[in-house]
Amino acid sequence: MSQKNVMSQADVNAFTPDETAATEREALREDISNRVFYLLLQQAERAEKAIPDDAPGDNI
Repeated sequence: MSQKNVMSQADVNAFTPDETAATEREALREDISNRVFYLLLQQAERAEKAIPDDAPGDNI
């Protein structure tokens, strides 16, 4: 039987990616967020454009 290369829970929790990996992960996270929330972001932008600058309650 071959031995499986399995990391312990402590190893997983202690892992810190290097600068390059962290940058790549952040770019991937940003891309995924933009895809997931695309429609909500579009609706928010349209709603913001539809509200006049001098609308009541806008100067909080």
